[in-house]
Amino acid sequence: MNSQEVPFMNKKSKYKSSTINNMKFIDSENLYHKFIDPNSMLVKIHDTVDFSFVNSLCDGIYSEQGQNAYLPELAFRVSFIQFYKGGISDNEVVRQCKTNLEYRYFCNLAIDDNLFDDCKLSRFRAELGAERFKDIFNSIVKKIKNAGFIDADDVQYMDSFLFLADVKLISINALISKAIQNVLDTMQTKDVELENNTKRRDFELSEDEQKQRFVFLVRKAQELLTSLKQDHKLEKKTKDAKDILARIIKERSAISDEGDIRKKKSEEEKNKIVNVSDSDARMMGKNDVIQPSYKAHVAMNKKRFITYTDTTHATVYDGHYAPYIIHELKQEGFSVPACVGDTHYGDSNFRKEMADQGTHVIAPYRKNQAMNACLTQDIMIEAWAYNHTEEYKQHRKKRSQIEPKQGEMKNLHGMKRAKLRGLQKVRIQNYLSAIVTNCKQFTTTLLAPA
Repeated sequence: MNSQEVPFMNKKSKYKSSTINNMKFIDSENLYHKFIDPNSMLVKIHDTVDFSFVNSLCDGIYSEQGQNAYLPELAFRVSFIQFYKGGISDNEVVRQCKTNLEYRYFCNLAIDDNLFDDCKLSRFRAELGAERFKDIFNSIVKKIKNAGFIDADDVQYMDSFLFLADVKLISINALISKAIQNVLDTMQTKDVELENNTKRRDFELSEDEQKQRFVFLVRKAQELLTSLKQDHKLEKKTKDAKDILARIIKERSAISDEGDIRKKKSEEEKNKIVNVSDSDARMMGKNDVIQPSYKAHVAMNKKRFITYTDTTHATVYDGHYAPYIIHELKQEGFSVPACVGDTHYGDSNFRKEMADQGTHVIAPYRKNQAMNACLTQDIMIEAWAYNHTEEYKQHRKKRSQIEPKQGEMKNLHGMKRAKLRGLQKVRIQNYLSAIVTNCKQFTTTLLAPA
């Protein structure tokens, strides 16, 4: 038989054949080290920060009965990736964790391990609640403190930033209509008159027709609230929807002694509900751009580690919230010898309160404080003298670093816009963003060449 008669299958190929159908022993650890990038920040954080403490923090919320649950640490690690990647959706982060080797390595999954469905993440957040995520954040701060990068006597640099709520601004008529409909939905009832009245949208109506609709809706809300007032056995969801409706009517309408109904002017009621979908969102903004928002408060040390963070309604004033921040820091073992802020923290009352607690307030004067008024109080005279020292200038320079840190949270780790609705859920988002930011800073600082 000559060479031309040899079957093709017996010829030696110049190409390597695929081994995809071969049976193999899978060593996940070796495969990860072969295929993942050791210089990846996620890989470095995995190798540097131990998140196993999450399991003990969450131990009390898992039952001994039923099927074995996924480790809380695994759900937390997936949530960490979610905000490391900018706050992507639950569905997207689980999808990526199923296929991305780097993410699977970070989650301590073997190559062939299964991962939970994306609905697990929302349940995980609900089961833990904002306070447990706060405990996780504080535990990581303690780890950084134990590593020597945060000191109990550090000066605290404070600031806040606004971020958009996950709702849009709607008309007052639409707001009242949705609030009424929410109550009816919880009762599983319908109001044909309401449905017929709201078939046409506000922009299709004349100004007089819009006013007539407003009066109709307020009266319809009053009738509904009156009928529910007699029922003392309301379900919680109905009671909550009723309370929101009652508050909206109080905030948006004024009723004269003669029974005439009119819209309240904006200055007549502050801190108003702007959307039923998220009753905690508030109107706030800068440079005449006012939108439904929340506010995140942040404290940072000189090495740019976040020592405190939390979220409030957007209308909470920085200077009024600052004493609570310092109280919380002291509860966590910080002495807070000094705090540095902008003009919102320069009020004389705040300075006095902090001085009595042993904390020196370093801040410019508020714009509405005249020079003569500043020099009539001892605390302001001392502040005036200190604000002309070189030490004050150095603190102000260091405080300027907090804005890039907040920018990192906003632009890279999901804090530009709320991904969730409701203050308690948005607080969780803020804690996750701060945790990611701190872990990046910790890993970078720890692995930096001496």
